[in-house]
Amino acid sequence: MRLTNYFSIFKRPAILALCVLATLSASRLLLVGIHWDRVSATDGFGFILLQGVRFDIILLGMLFGLVFLIKPWFHTLAFLRRVGAWIWPVYLGLATALAFFIEASTLSFIAEYDSRPNYVFVEYLSYPREVLATLSGSHLLELIGFTSVMVLLGWVTIRWLHNDPRSDQQVSLVFCILLTPVIAILVVMMIRSTLDHRPVNPSIAAFSQDGMVNQLPLNSPYSLLYAIYEQKRDAKKKGVRYGAMDDDEVLAIILKEAGITPGEHPDPATPTRHHQKATQTRDRPLNLVIILEESLGAEFVGTLGGKNLTPRLDEMASQGIWLEQLYATGTRSARGIEAILTGFTPTPQLSVVKLAETQSNFFTLSSLLESQGYQTSFIYGGEAHFDNMRRFF
Repeated sequence: MRLTNYFSIFKRPAILALCVLATLSASRLLLVGIHWDRVSATDGFGFILLQGVRFDIILLGMLFGLVFLIKPWFHTLAFLRRVGAWIWPVYLGLATALAFFIEASTLSFIAEYDSRPNYVFVEYLSYPREVLATLSGSHLLELIGFTSVMVLLGWVTIRWLHNDPRSDQQVSLVFCILLTPVIAILVVMMIRSTLDHRPVNPSIAAFSQDGMVNQLPLNSPYSLLYAIYEQKRDAKKKGVRYGAMDDDEVLAIILKEAGITPGEHPDPATPTRHHQKATQTRDRPLNLVIILEESLGAEFVGTLGGKNLTPRLDEMASQGIWLEQLYATGTRSARGIEAILTGFTPTPQLSVVKLAETQSNFFTLSSLLESQGYQTSFIYGGEAHFDNMRRFF
């Protein structure tokens, strides 16, 4: 009976967590219904629902994990119980209210940006007057309605948790000591959502060519939190600066090394654009297969003078284009991916594959091939969310 009383301190936070989980699932179903024409085209309804629960549990681990981890310790002493009777209700009330507001804003945000709330959602909060004027002009009723419900929801949640009859329940120190590592493991498992060496990220939700549909398995509070994390991570690299060189000198070097003569680039606006005449014409274009081998040095490839460990690769070397003097200027596999697939050269910034703001709207080899009638695909034998590859491709 005593142990049951001890666990009863989690009852109301657990009920709140289940309500949040149900609300996020209901919101996702609503979004799927509204955008059913795009969802049905991907044949991903089941995937969206299953992965949606997964990302909702991740969010619950992020928002509620600290409460379940530390709350028992606030039930050991009388003055801690008095403090905890306000700390946890206020924290969970604010977190729940903000999560509701962000999720409720999703439909309007998608209509505007074709995306769940991302860094744009908070980027201009340093200009509150301008933001308020913009929202008042186009989304006044939603702003008033969602804000009112958010305030009411926060207040009701705080009062309900504060009036918990179990807030004065005393628990033993032994109970806290034994329970803390168990809860810590569960919270970490909820947030990581995998036993692989890298935790789950939004890339795992990408399954179609429709970027907006790929975001439906996420929830908007998680989407926004991850966007803020990406922005702060990317900002750490922004202090790096390039060396100075005159533009004409840069262009002259590029044209010389690429063997482009002045007569080959008629448009001054795109001086490196030129026509590469095929050495052989064919009635039907050949299939194109690009093989990217990660962490495979020349010393392990027989055709490159290394150990005879790659017989199939050596066999293909005689059947395709085998580049023996092509050198990487980047330090990671992601740099090679972006260079080969998009033409981007490695820079001091994070790789294009990882950057939050470079996931669409630029040239790729696959888009060029698709315009020529090719069907394109990306096949990977490892964890596709590594280096953000799944979301990028």
